[in-house]
Amino acid sequence: GRSNPLRRLPRRTPGCAKNRKNRAMISLIARLLPVLFALLVFSPFTRATCAEPPPLTIGVLSDLTGPYSALDGEGSVIAARIAVADFGGQVLGRRVSVLAGDHHNKPAVALAVAEDWFNPARDGSPVSMITGLTNSAVALAIQKLATERGKISITVGAGSTDLTGKA
Repeated sequence: GRSNPLRRLPRRTPGCAKNRKNRAMISLIARLLPVLFALLVFSPFTRATCAEPPPLTIGVLSDLTGPYSALDGEGSVIAARIAVADFGGQVLGRRVSVLAGDHHNKPAVALAVAEDWFNPARDGSPVSMITGLTNSAVALAIQKLATERGKISITVGAGSTDLTGKA
């Protein structure tokens, strides 16, 4: 009869030591994985990075009670809230909220509201962007403040050439 070719091989081959080392390494990794996982899950760094990010807050600063309220007022606040809801209420994993403010068509009032909204120590989250701003004087004041604070202002409806650029 024929002899089994596997039987002719010596019991120890040069790769045997390598296989033992591989098995030892796999065993070590298998014992260390639960420890590494626990360190990652329970470390302060992970808890800080897994915390819910602060919300993005949009301020709609418009004429809620004056002569432009029919054009811009409560309707623009509702439109902003609908847009946020249509977008799913969050962006890049951050919840989006909308605040409303009345500037009474006075730049000084608008600046006071915006100062409060942009304040990082504000109760809640500081406003990231202000929109509305149908009054040109209000829009110019807010645009300057937003630029100084590194915030976004989107003017809707104001038409001063100081905002739009001279032709």
